[in-house]
Amino acid sequence: ATPYWQKLTEVYPQSTYFNELGFIYLLRKLPEEAIKVFGKAAELDSDNYEYKMNIGFSYYLKGDFSAAEKIFSSLRDNQKSPLLASLLTLLSGYREGKRNQTLREIGRLKRSSSERWWSAPIEYLEKVVADEVKRGE
Repeated sequence: ATPYWQKLTEVYPQSTYFNELGFIYLLRKLPEEAIKVFGKAAELDSDNYEYKMNIGFSYYLKGDFSAAEKIFSSLRDNQKSPLLASLLTLLSGYREGKRNQTLREIGRLKRSSSERWWSAPIEYLEKVVADEVKRGE
Protein backbone atom coordinates (compact mmCIF):
# COMPACT_ATOMS: atom_id res chain seq x y z
CA ALA A 1 0.00 0.00 0.00
CA THR A 2 2.81 2.42 0.82
CA PRO A 3 4.41 2.42 -2.67
CA TYR A 4 0.99 3.19 -4.16
CA TRP A 5 0.46 6.20 -1.88
CA GLN A 6 4.04 7.37 -2.34
CA LYS A 7 3.63 7.30 -6.11
CA LEU A 8 0.24 9.01 -5.83
CA THR A 9 1.78 11.89 -3.85
CA GLU A 10 4.50 12.24 -6.49
CA VAL A 11 2.08 12.30 -9.42
CA TYR A 12 -0.72 14.23 -7.67
CA PRO A 13 0.80 16.21 -4.80
CA GLN A 14 -2.42 16.91 -2.90
CA SER A 15 -2.67 17.45 0.83
CA THR A 16 -5.25 14.67 1.31
CA TYR A 17 -2.94 12.09 -0.27
CA PHE A 18 -0.03 13.13 1.93
CA ASN A 19 -2.34 12.92 4.93
CA GLU A 20 -3.38 9.35 4.05
CA LEU A 21 0.25 8.35 3.57
CA GLY A 22 0.99 9.77 7.02
CA PHE A 23 -1.59 7.45 8.59
CA ILE A 24 -0.04 4.49 6.77
CA TYR A 25 3.32 5.40 8.27
CA LEU A 26 1.77 5.67 11.72
CA LEU A 27 0.18 2.23 11.36
CA ARG A 28 3.62 0.91 10.45
CA LYS A 29 5.03 2.61 13.56
CA LEU A 30 7.12 5.08 11.57
CA PRO A 31 6.26 8.41 13.22
CA GLU A 32 9.31 10.21 11.74
CA GLU A 33 8.08 9.48 8.22
CA ALA A 34 4.53 10.41 9.24
CA ILE A 35 5.73 13.78 10.55
CA LYS A 36 7.37 14.53 7.19
CA VAL A 37 4.32 13.74 5.06
CA PHE A 38 1.82 15.34 7.46
CA GLY A 39 4.09 18.38 7.28
CA LYS A 40 3.85 18.33 3.50
CA ALA A 41 0.04 18.14 3.76
CA ALA A 42 0.08 21.13 6.11
CA GLU A 43 2.31 23.08 3.70
CA LEU A 44 -0.09 22.45 0.84
CA ASP A 45 -3.19 23.35 2.87
CA SER A 46 -2.12 25.65 5.69
CA ASP A 47 -5.73 26.43 6.68
CA ASN A 48 -6.46 22.80 7.57
CA TYR A 49 -5.58 22.43 11.24
CA GLU A 50 -6.27 18.68 11.11
CA TYR A 51 -2.96 18.14 9.34
CA LYS A 52 -1.15 20.02 12.09
CA MET A 53 -3.02 17.96 14.68
CA ASN A 54 -1.75 14.82 12.93
CA ILE A 55 1.80 16.13 13.22
CA GLY A 56 1.16 16.60 16.94
CA PHE A 57 -0.18 13.04 17.23
CA SER A 58 2.92 11.76 15.46
CA TYR A 59 5.25 13.55 17.85
CA TYR A 60 3.16 12.24 20.73
CA LEU A 61 3.45 8.65 19.50
CA LYS A 62 7.17 9.14 18.87
CA GLY A 63 7.56 10.15 22.50
CA ASP A 64 8.54 13.75 21.78
CA PHE A 65 6.00 15.21 24.19
CA SER A 66 7.38 18.75 24.19
CA ALA A 67 7.04 19.00 20.39
CA ALA A 68 3.51 17.56 20.55
CA GLU A 69 2.52 19.92 23.34
CA LYS A 70 3.93 22.90 21.41
CA ILE A 71 1.84 22.04 18.35
CA PHE A 72 -1.34 21.33 20.32
CA SER A 73 -0.92 24.53 22.33
CA SER A 74 -0.41 26.65 19.22
CA LEU A 75 -3.54 25.17 17.68
CA ARG A 76 -5.53 25.69 20.84
CA ASP A 77 -4.68 29.36 20.70
CA ASN A 78 -5.93 29.62 17.11
CA GLN A 79 -8.89 27.20 17.04
CA LYS A 80 -12.08 26.80 19.03
CA SER A 81 -11.85 23.03 19.37
CA PRO A 82 -12.64 21.29 22.67
CA LEU A 83 -10.61 18.38 21.34
CA LEU A 84 -7.40 20.36 21.69
CA ALA A 85 -7.86 20.92 25.41
CA SER A 86 -8.56 17.20 25.82
CA LEU A 87 -5.43 16.32 23.86
CA LEU A 88 -3.35 18.50 26.14
CA THR A 89 -4.90 16.68 29.14
CA LEU A 90 -4.05 13.35 27.50
CA LEU A 91 -0.50 14.46 26.86
CA SER A 92 -0.03 15.58 30.43
CA GLY A 93 -1.35 12.30 31.87
CA TYR A 94 0.68 10.19 29.47
CA ARG A 95 3.88 12.09 30.15
CA GLU A 96 3.36 11.61 33.89
CA GLY A 97 3.00 7.83 33.39
CA LYS A 98 -0.71 7.76 34.15
CA ARG A 99 -1.56 5.23 31.42
CA ASN A 100 -4.90 4.09 32.91
CA GLN A 101 -6.02 7.69 33.33
CA THR A 102 -5.00 8.34 29.74
CA LEU A 103 -7.10 5.38 28.54
CA ARG A 104 -10.13 6.70 30.46
CA GLU A 105 -9.67 10.13 28.89
CA ILE A 106 -9.44 8.56 25.41
CA GLY A 107 -12.71 6.70 26.08
CA ARG A 108 -14.38 9.90 27.23
CA LEU A 109 -13.19 11.71 24.12
CA LYS A 110 -14.49 8.97 21.84
CA ARG A 111 -17.93 9.14 23.45
CA SER A 112 -18.31 12.89 23.75
CA SER A 113 -16.72 14.62 20.79
CA SER A 114 -18.53 15.51 17.61
CA GLU A 115 -15.20 15.85 15.77
CA ARG A 116 -14.94 12.52 13.96
CA TRP A 117 -12.05 13.27 11.62
CA TRP A 118 -9.61 12.27 14.34
CA SER A 119 -11.16 8.87 15.12
CA ALA A 120 -8.41 6.89 13.35
CA PRO A 121 -5.46 8.55 15.15
CA ILE A 122 -7.20 8.48 18.55
CA GLU A 123 -8.02 4.78 18.14
CA TYR A 124 -4.40 4.13 17.23
CA LEU A 125 -3.28 6.08 20.29
CA GLU A 126 -5.68 4.05 22.42
CA LYS A 127 -4.09 0.82 21.15
CA VAL A 128 -0.56 2.08 21.86
CA VAL A 129 -1.43 3.10 25.43
CA ALA A 130 -3.44 -0.10 26.07
CA ASP A 131 -0.46 -2.19 24.92
CA GLU A 132 1.79 -0.28 27.33
CA VAL A 133 -0.65 -0.88 30.20
CA LYS A 134 -0.68 -4.62 29.39
CA ARG A 135 3.12 -4.71 29.43
CA GLY A 136 3.16 -2.83 32.74
CA GLU A 137 4.94 0.25 31.45
